Parts: sequence; C-alpha cells; structure tokens
Amino acid sequence: MSLAELDRDLTLMRACWALFDHVHGHVSPEMHKGSRGGGRDRDQIARHTLFAETDFAQNVAVRTTLEELDTPEGIAAHRKASCDAIWTFHAKGKTARKWPLRFLIRHTAFHTLDRAWKMEDKILTLNAPTNP
Repeated sequence: MSLAELDRDLTLMRACWALFDHVHGHVSPEMHKGSRGGGRDRDQIARHTLFAETDFAQNVAVRTTLEELDTPEGIAAHRKASCDAIWTFHAKGKTARKWPLRFLIRHTAFHTLDRAWKMEDKILTLNAPTNP
C-alpha cells in the first residue's frame, strides 16, 4: 500500500479510537442485559476492547500490559506506539506476523467501532456530552 493509503487507514483507525473513547465517556456504566440476562457492562466492554488492542498490537511487536492502560495517558501511549510500529513495519516491508498491515489496521478499527456501537445500543442513560 502507498504511504498515502497507510496514512488514510491509520487516520480512520484513530477516528474509531476517538469515537470509542467518546462513547465510553458518555454512556451509563450499566448496560441493558441480553435476552437471557447476560452481557457486559460499559467498563467490561472497554476492558475487552483494550485487551484486544494489546493483542492485535503484538503483531507489530508492541507489548503493553493491561495495567499500563489504566490511565488515558497510558492508552494514548499504547496507541501511539501501535501506529509508530505500523509505520516502521511498512517502511521495512514487513507484515504483522501472518496478517497484512492493512488487515491489522482494519481489524483493529472494526473491532473498536463495533464495541462503541454495542455500548450505544445497550445504554440505559446518556450523559450530556461535555466535549462533542
């Protein structure tokens, strides 16, 4: 993929992260339960999503523990390291282990976006946004 395509794909992935963070900050901590009474609450969805991000990032040699993601600064540092690693792998013509870089980016973006939508679909109350 060209540098312009890579830049566009990373921009879209960052936008998915920003939407997820925005939704996470504005939905109720409790979520509607599924038809059988199960399902994750907001913070469980966020933890799952961040865990998946760290798992996907290992494909480009980014190792982040969940404890490092306990703060917004830690999340930002992890995401920056992921993007930087993708740029580095692209420059070296390397794949993300068995995945093409484009697949890694799209898979990460889709998973994040899907979880943001899940939180929106299952909210009990919506807090007024402080910074839309």
